[in-house]
Order: sequence, then C-alpha cells, then structure tokens
Amino acid sequence: MTIKENPDIMYVQMGEETDSTYQVVFRSYTGAFVNFYVDKATGTTRMEEYGMARDSPLTSMMAVNKPAMSEEPVWVKAARNK
Repeated sequence: MTIKENPDIMYVQMGEETDSTYQVVFRSYTGAFVNFYVDKATGTTRMEEYGMARDSPLTSMMAVNKPAMSEEPVWVKAARNK
C-alpha cells in the first residue's frame, strides 16, 4: 500500500498552539506518532515519539542555531496550511 492509495497512513498536522509553543504532529506510515514542540521565542524544539500505543514517550531536544525566531519554521507553516 502506498501513501497515494491511503493518505491517512502518514501525515503532518498542526497540534495545539500556546502563547509560547507550536505543536506539530507527524504520523509515520508505521503508525508511530512524533510530536514536535517548538519554542516560539528561541526555536528550540522538543520531540516526543510514541509507538502505536502512544505510551512511554522517547524524548529528545533539538537546538536551532538561531537566537530568536522571526517567523514560524517552514514545517510549522506546512502543517498549518495543510
């Protein structure tokens, strides 16, 4: 089965947004979910990955080499405009 045959097997969508954070949700073709939490001021991104059961997240941090974000990251814009 391909993504063209079943587009629900893999997608990116905008999650919750707070005053300080964007959330972007990625669903893999394997059924795993990855939540990205982007700090609006610094661009620092925290990632939580869940298996199909969505329990016990694996958490990691990614630092963006940018002191402050002047606009949303491209992948946040893509998820918002989907």
